[in-house]
Amino acid sequence: MRERGIRLGVGTGRPTTETVVPLSALGLLEFFDPNAVVTASDVLAAERAHPDAAPLAKPHPYTYLKALFGKTTPDDAVLRAALPVDEADSVLIVGDSLADLLAARRIGCRFAATLTGLEGAKARETFAEHRADHILNDVTQLVTVLS
Repeated sequence: MRERGIRLGVGTGRPTTETVVPLSALGLLEFFDPNAVVTASDVLAAERAHPDAAPLAKPHPYTYLKALFGKTTPDDAVLRAALPVDEADSVLIVGDSLADLLAARRIGCRFAATLTGLEGAKARETFAEHRADHILNDVTQLVTVLS
């Protein structure tokens, strides 16, 4: 994907350590733009800095907006972003929960659901009901969406 010019980021509800350590150990972290790796640790820091905006966890779009605009973008700018964002048609969010899909919809971008979350294959119906753009068994099927 990187060779095709696709910028990869992470927007996760897991803390930084639980995100960076496994991705590094698997040799995958290098494929992601470090300025676009946003974790629950970043969300908590933003909530502390902007308590009037809390809660910022998904389905609030903050996590994905911060990844899209970049971690170096001040939180004030992220929180003031007009939705849907201008470049939304060029963004695909991949997630395994309804909260991910709802955040993607607020941003105005496309959404690919993966059936790897807590509900597994049972989530297919929920994703179909909410009109996910794509429903995949797992992220390895992304190549079918991006080709």
